[in-house]
Amino acid sequence: MKDRGHVEMIDRRPADKGRLSLGRSILVTTLAAIGLLAVAPSIASAAIRYTSPTGSGVACSQASPCSLTQGVNGASAGDEVRLTAEEYTVNSQLEVPAGRDNLTISGPPGRYSPADFQAFIFFVSPATNATNILVRADGFSLERVNINGAAGPGNVLINGLLAEGMSLERVRIFDGGSLVTIVSQDATIQNSIIRQNSGTVAAGITGAIFGSTITSVTGTAIANDDNWHDSAVGDYCSLLILNTIAVGAVRNLSTTDGGSACNPVTTYNNSWIPSASGFGGGGISDPGGFLTTGAENLPNSPPALASPFSGVVELALDSPAINTGCGGSCGVEDFYGRPRPIGVENDIGATETILPPTISTVGVDSKTYDRAQLSATINPNGGTTTYNFQIRKAGAPTWESFDGSTTGEGTLPETVRGTAQPLDPETSYEVRVIGLNSSGVESTSPAVTTFTTDAAPQPVPAAFVQIRSAKAKVTRRAAQIQARIRTSGAGRVTLRATPAAGGTKTWCRVRKTVAAAGVHTVSCNLGRKGRTRIRKSALGLVLKASFTDGTNNSATTQRRFTIPRKR
Repeated sequence: MKDRGHVEMIDRRPADKGRLSLGRSILVTTLAAIGLLAVAPSIASAAIRYTSPTGSGVACSQASPCSLTQGVNGASAGDEVRLTAEEYTVNSQLEVPAGRDNLTISGPPGRYSPADFQAFIFFVSPATNATNILVRADGFSLERVNINGAAGPGNVLINGLLAEGMSLERVRIFDGGSLVTIVSQDATIQNSIIRQNSGTVAAGITGAIFGSTITSVTGTAIANDDNWHDSAVGDYCSLLILNTIAVGAVRNLSTTDGGSACNPVTTYNNSWIPSASGFGGGGISDPGGFLTTGAENLPNSPPALASPFSGVVELALDSPAINTGCGGSCGVEDFYGRPRPIGVENDIGATETILPPTISTVGVDSKTYDRAQLSATINPNGGTTTYNFQIRKAGAPTWESFDGSTTGEGTLPETVRGTAQPLDPETSYEVRVIGLNSSGVESTSPAVTTFTTDAAPQPVPAAFVQIRSAKAKVTRRAAQIQARIRTSGAGRVTLRATPAAGGTKTWCRVRKTVAAAGVHTVSCNLGRKGRTRIRKSALGLVLKASFTDGTNNSATTQRRFTIPRKR
């Protein structure tokens, strides 16, 4: 009886090498399927079984969570075993039993930031002496989980050879010493990170890998070995790799024909898997000629991942892998759940890079003696950018921030505006915009803008008007008032005479334009009615003078005036 908990090495000599065409046909079908759907969706879970590191309940509910082992052992097909964002320590083999098809083990849903703590499964002794995760059920999924541990020098960390259709979605694995980190057939690895620190092969699978970063410090990153399958489950021989970084100290990618019933057809494109050693890892091995290289792969140099064995998977800001991946068929989110692409195209590897915001030089839209209206454009390059306008007097050592906000997550320039106030008149100022994106990268305007405020307006004196004197000129047929009126400047003078006893009657009214400040003579004719009135008795009046200058400032004054009776 074979120990089916270990990698089963089967040696079957092919009767007909013509099966290679069948393998290529399967590959084309797989590519077409991925083109229509980034990843085949999991069958809807029948129930969510909640767990916690200290859970001891049997209901596996949110109110009474169970342990991870209880969650898996008591699950039915299609269930989801949900982990909290904590550390689960496992000291025995975690087996997914046959009959639990489409079972999912997952961490908390949603988008993460790189600083967020996530769900972790730590395998410790005695689990290190056995296959850590043994999968016997078809369609098993790991989602949003970090796995740390080692299955020992002769074992496998995750063994999915006894079933088909296993998938890893947004999974990070750190393997400290297994022979093979993951082995499976008809599997899918997407938006995931696999790092083998000591072993032979990091990922030995058939199926598809896309949007992932896989490294092996001592062995091969990705291997498609046709001996690594169980013919009782199915002859899955094709492997499609898209949008992936793979680097191994011995081999970056290996395709080996072990003589089984099918040939290891492997295709990779839009990826960085250096074909020669010296550019990152040990190059590519394809002794049987079953490897097809796409036209959109990055060249061997410069390196897409600056230090592939250091454990850092985020791309440097100058990495050639940024915005050079393939489109929707290569994935719609990255390891953290952020949407792909963040830039103009997908990035190659497991994580999307948020580039520094692009900020324009500040423009001065308008200015006066005490304020300035400013504007700039900010392209957040996919991540939100918190920004502020900054100002200082020319030559001052420090900047002062004002008028800030946060942009959206787009990749097109947004116009932002600010008002600098109060400012000193006839003073030179320097302005710029500074922004910090959601990845903590800071940018500023490429150049400082300098402007000088206008001169302050001179104070405008108040308008002034005064009736200096008035006299009546009465003849046999006419009567006239002659007033001497003083004004504070050029403008318009109006003189009006009304009855001293009140009422609305106006005896006379005259308007005169004066060209300068000074005393001006203004004459107001009383007319025939006025002359007739003076023949009967004295006429008591109120003289009202008003003045409006060139700036529309105005003033008024009045005085009493009596014209004696004159026959």
